[in-house]
Amino acid sequence: MPQQTVSGVHSIKSGSHAILGMNIGMSIGMLYAFWADFNNLGKFISYLFLGLLVGFCIGSFIRRKISNASIEFLEEMKPETDQIKNYLMETIHIDHSDPAIIEKTKEVIAPIDEALQKNYSEYLDGISLFQEQYAQMVMMTEKELANLRKEWEKEHADIMPKTKKECEKYWEHVETGFQQWQKDAAKAVFTFVRDEISHSFDIGADVVTVKASEVLKEKTGICHAKANLLAAMLRSIGIPCGICFEYLHFSRRENAYCLHAFNAIYLDMEWIFVDARGNKDGVDAQFEAEGEPKLAFLPDEKRGEYFVNGIFVAPHEETMQCLEESNTIEEVMDTLPYGDGSLAERMQPHYEEV
Repeated sequence: MPQQTVSGVHSIKSGSHAILGMNIGMSIGMLYAFWADFNNLGKFISYLFLGLLVGFCIGSFIRRKISNASIEFLEEMKPETDQIKNYLMETIHIDHSDPAIIEKTKEVIAPIDEALQKNYSEYLDGISLFQEQYAQMVMMTEKELANLRKEWEKEHADIMPKTKKECEKYWEHVETGFQQWQKDAAKAVFTFVRDEISHSFDIGADVVTVKASEVLKEKTGICHAKANLLAAMLRSIGIPCGICFEYLHFSRRENAYCLHAFNAIYLDMEWIFVDARGNKDGVDAQFEAEGEPKLAFLPDEKRGEYFVNGIFVAPHEETMQCLEESNTIEEVMDTLPYGDGSLAERMQPHYEEV
């Protein structure tokens, strides 16, 4: 995560930990040098240099441990697979059946679909099965999956290979093609929402949007509204997507905190975390399908900031109400829900039906 100071949110200052480690190592090196042979200048310098080297290693270790603390928490808040189907649900604010959302999503992923048809033309029927029933398939046992495949093979006997080995190869290609399509489609939609939908605070928008369809129409929204749109677009093509929150310091008010919204996407049997807030100076959120997520902000525990536990099916109700009742962005900034931690306690658990 890059160092940044945006909207009163401070990432961990990794450099200070490196300096701390360097000082520790330097002190160790000096003590050992004095103990070993103070009169031998060559040895003294050697031990001092060795101490600095050890210090850098200690600093890097400290920095890594601290910066990973919040990221590791993301791993702990992932729901069970038997809840995956909930992340395809339509809600009041994630209105993914809206015709404009369906049409725009098709437009955004059109190049991905073309690549799929070109590279996996022989396996499109099988890939369609995965696209249509992915959320149900991830909840099935191996036996249930095998039965589903057998039934499907019977219905599509005219296109299936004749031998068992060839059938296994067919399904391997289907799975590979589907996984590639899913990842590329999710990245394309994420990039569209991040880059083509402006953050209302950044541009001083004269309109307040709430529902996903409103965000798409007006091409602007705050982080919560943009998270609604990303979830709606992905759900419209069968990719499970939830909403996550960070409790962050809000620089507009003294000693006040607010919720920042981002998304979790279920790809290849794993949740990944993305932030389509929109990049600017000091903010560089990226789509990372592997490794650590690269979000817009990293909570600073020293400032009382943290990730809210859970991947939510629906957006935060109080924030949605604030947006619905506000006529201007200034009103939104003045009335966003905030507090000392009670917000998180009042939030619905991720598995609640909407």
